[in-house]
Amino acid sequence: MSHAKAVHPAAHAVDPALGEVSEQLRARMQESPYQTLAAALGVGFFVGGGLWKPVAQALLAWGAKLALAKVVSHTEGSDA
Repeated sequence: MSHAKAVHPAAHAVDPALGEVSEQLRARMQESPYQTLAAALGVGFFVGGGLWKPVAQALLAWGAKLALAKVVSHTEGSDA
């Protein structure tokens, strides 16, 4: 019973954080639904152990390069 009493305050502390994450996800979904859906599918696929390791590494490297290129182009555009 004392374990349940110790967990109860921790659960209340997590509740506002989950609400904030939920709001951020909702805003992201409104902003770019297809990207959000693709990210969720990708995470679920990898968590489920979906790809052979070399293929997963290649796709991850490709995605990182694509994301970095987007960030660089965005920052270069804001400097002008």
